[in-house]
Amino acid sequence: MIESAFKVVVAGQDVTSRWQPTLLSVSVSRHARQEADEAQMTLADPDGSTLMPATGAVVVIELGHTGNGMGQVFEGFVDTVRSQGEKSSGHTLTIAASSVDNKSKVKAPGLRTAHDKTFGDVAQDWGQKAGLSVTVAGDVGDLHRPFWIMQHESFMSWGQRMARELGASFKIIGNRGFFAPLNAGISATGQQLSPVYGAYGSNLLKWDISPVRGRPQFSAVRGRHYDINSAKWREVEQLVEGANIDVDFRSLLGSANQANAEQRSNAASRHVQRDRGDGSATIIGDYAAEPEAQFILSGARPGIDGSYAIDSVTHSLGKGSGFTTALDLSLPAAGAGRDDR
Repeated sequence: MIESAFKVVVAGQDVTSRWQPTLLSVSVSRHARQEADEAQMTLADPDGSTLMPATGAVVVIELGHTGNGMGQVFEGFVDTVRSQGEKSSGHTLTIAASSVDNKSKVKAPGLRTAHDKTFGDVAQDWGQKAGLSVTVAGDVGDLHRPFWIMQHESFMSWGQRMARELGASFKIIGNRGFFAPLNAGISATGQQLSPVYGAYGSNLLKWDISPVRGRPQFSAVRGRHYDINSAKWREVEQLVEGANIDVDFRSLLGSANQANAEQRSNAASRHVQRDRGDGSATIIGDYAAEPEAQFILSGARPGIDGSYAIDSVTHSLGKGSGFTTALDLSLPAAGAGRDDR
């Protein structure tokens, strides 16, 4: 029988053997469209003997199965430690951690401007001022604007805003920051991701999927900008890949120039394409599952089987449930949404 396995290192100390008898659960959540990964560990603490880690202590978590190996699923910092207790249910200690060091400069607001530069150059420069080494993957780094501004925002808030505007994911892990294009199968760190498989009768535990939703669908995204040379508002259009509907989305917000309008329309089209279907699936724990990887589903039923983009991953390990991986899904493809019988 395959048994779940874990390894936890706190402040450079391997606490696995010490926590083995009292660990009740581990949960790690990773999202493609959020800047921070999160982890939570709950231990039985009947006599208060568990040493409380200091806020800001580095945490590394590995999960897996005995005989099949383990892999790292989280790297971050202790954010909060909470003790709870009742006469009837005993005492517990819950340690919450974040991939963002919330004691660092990444949350400090600033006012910065840059002229006639690419996004990659600006992100690396401003990230360095916040104490981060920033990597920009794919075509996002080549996007050019005549003017960039961080307007009394932290680097973390600015990164979130730019990711939405440019159709990218944004992630902070320790002293590193990452931007990568959405829907490209690239991890936050810029690596090409391997598919994750879920097969009924094998590793697939449950699913809840709606591969086609009408309301989020549009055939194209239209943005506008004011052309000062002709003194007129002008539109740009970005087609939505795979759309089969005769309805366009028009943004009411104007952009500074044509390049900005095109960038925003392209980003919006990526989100529209991604959100035309959604759902979730849970499989036997797979530490290799990451946001933005492709999930290949088989054996569920025609119209549901196919491929999806993984929007978020929650790795869970519990004494009663073992190691499982829950996936939030979007971007249906490869037959998902079509019952051709």
